[in-house]
Amino acid sequence: MTLPSRETLRHLGETLLIGTIGGVAFNALSIPAGYLSGAMIFVAIAAVAGRPMSVPAPLASVLYVMIGISLGGA
Repeated sequence: MTLPSRETLRHLGETLLIGTIGGVAFNALSIPAGYLSGAMIFVAIAAVAGRPMSVPAPLASVLYVMIGISLGGA
């Protein structure tokens, strides 16, 4: 198993940071599902603006399960 490059880790860190900022911002505005919708919207805006957003496939699979559980629980 090879380790991801520094660039890949930097893109992942930036993606997670932007998503966290968006989630916290929407939650602070008391928007329903603020953490989910805020993260999606902020990351989408960053991607459209040209920032390289990425999440490795294994991590994405885990996150999809967590999002599904979160939505199902609501």
